[in-house]
Amino acid sequence: MNWFQGKNKRKRPSRSRSTSHQPWDPQRTLVGLKVLALVAVVTAVVAGWGYAERRLGAYAAELSGPTVYVDLTDAPSWMNPILLDELRRTVANQVGRDPLDNDGLQRAALALSANPWIERVGRVQRCHTGVVRVYAQYRQPVAVVQGRDGYHLVSDQGVRLPGLYLSHQLDQLALPLIVGTSQAPGREGEVWPGADLHAGLSLVALLQDQSYWYQVRQVDVGHRDARGRMRLVMRTGEGVVRWGFPPGDERAIEPPALTKKRWLGEVYRQRGSIDAGGKIVEVFGPAVFVHQRSYDDETVRVGYTWSR
Repeated sequence: MNWFQGKNKRKRPSRSRSTSHQPWDPQRTLVGLKVLALVAVVTAVVAGWGYAERRLGAYAAELSGPTVYVDLTDAPSWMNPILLDELRRTVANQVGRDPLDNDGLQRAALALSANPWIERVGRVQRCHTGVVRVYAQYRQPVAVVQGRDGYHLVSDQGVRLPGLYLSHQLDQLALPLIVGTSQAPGREGEVWPGADLHAGLSLVALLQDQSYWYQVRQVDVGHRDARGRMRLVMRTGEGVVRWGFPPGDERAIEPPALTKKRWLGEVYRQRGSIDAGGKIVEVFGPAVFVHQRSYDDETVRVGYTWSR
């Protein structure tokens, strides 16, 4: 018995190794070469555009000159040359000499907005001549405020401006001095905290256009009455003017601010000074009250009522 029986092997048909040969098509080859050439040209253009753009900007920058001229179109006349140059450099450093760099204009606007001297930036634009024009609103110093570390400039809104000054520099600033503030100043570009400073600024704004304003040496905002209410005092070279409540806070207790202003004008025209010749002048009552100044006690009220 055969325990192993071999399988019958069938012969498989052999595959033909011959393949059909297609003839060469010159037209298809030409189309392929054209496609490859087009791809190469597009690739070269895309790769070279960035380089060409950079070279064009550099060439235009060379033609525009070695520096960028910045025109602060709305710059006020009170600005000194040092401050003007500082603001121009701020713009020039951000803009650069590349006339195609529009992002630089945005950077310049942001840098100016962060400057304490700038209240608002309208726009920064580059003219076809290469000049960069800046349209902005500026903060003008209207008073000097006494602080613990020295004297600071503030705008009409009470924003602290750059600079720290000493007492011997006050005459050069030629600005009214506010003393007696209860709060320390904030950082440059921030509003000085405290209602007393803003009360002093409101009095400055009310009287600064008067012919007698040059006689006011200080606006003292540190006085309070028995109820803790603020009472403004102006000091001249020899005398004192007790104004009373800040402008707008008179209510029915004191005469309106415009009445007080008119009274001071009458005293000035008749006596040549708002302190009536080195005396104490009070305008917060029903009439102008004048009394001799006492260096020991300014609360003494012995004097006379001004006749108008």
